[in-house]
Amino acid sequence: MRGGDEAPAATSRRSLPPYRLEVGDRIAIQFPYARELDADARVRPDGRISVPRAGEIEALGLTPGELEQTLATALAGGLVRPEPRVVVREFRTPRVFVGGAVRAPGAFDFHEQLTALRAITAAGGAAPSGALDAVVILREAADGTMRRFRLDLESWLRSGSGTDPILAPNDLVFVPHHGEVGDGEVGSVSDRSGTGTDGAQARIGPF
Repeated sequence: MRGGDEAPAATSRRSLPPYRLEVGDRIAIQFPYARELDADARVRPDGRISVPRAGEIEALGLTPGELEQTLATALAGGLVRPEPRVVVREFRTPRVFVGGAVRAPGAFDFHEQLTALRAITAAGGAAPSGALDAVVILREAADGTMRRFRLDLESWLRSGSGTDPILAPNDLVFVPHHGEVGDGEVGSVSDRSGTGTDGAQARIGPF
C-alpha cells in the first residue's frame, strides 16, 4: 500500500455517519412556539435555503441538528424561544459512478445493498479489456481528500475469495484496462468483520 491508504474495516449500520444535507433535499422547518414561521425549503444548488426572518441560510453539508442550531442562532434576536425542528421530507436520490473499461459508464442510483460488482453490472459489465482484478474505488473522506482502495473482483467471481464491498453514496468505481494499474498503487479492501474471505460482504468506511 502507498500514500497512507489503509484497508478499511467492515462497519455496521449503527456506525454510519449522520446524514448531511445535499442539494435538492426538501426539508420541513417547524417552530413549536411560532407556528406562523413553519416552512418547507429545498436546498438550492448554491447550498442555501430561504427561511422567514432568518434570510439566506447555508444548509449544504450540515446535519439536521446542526441546521437547527444555525437557525436558532439566526433567530435568537427576534424570537424568545425559536427552538426550530428540521425534518428531511425528501432526499435527493444518491448515486454512484462507474467508469473506465465498462460497456456503459455513467451515474447509477444508489441503494443500501449496492456492491461494487453490482454497480459494474449496472454499467453493462466490464469490457473485454477491463481488469477486474484491479478495480479501484474512490471515496471522498471527511476532510475532502480522496481515498483509494483496490479490489480483486476476478478472484471473487472465480472462487469467492476476497470481498465484493457494499458501496456508499457518491463512490466512484473505476475499472482500469489491463496494464493500467500496477501492484501496490492503492490499498486493498479486506474483510475485517471476523468472517475472513469466505464470501462475506464488507462495507468500506467510514473515513
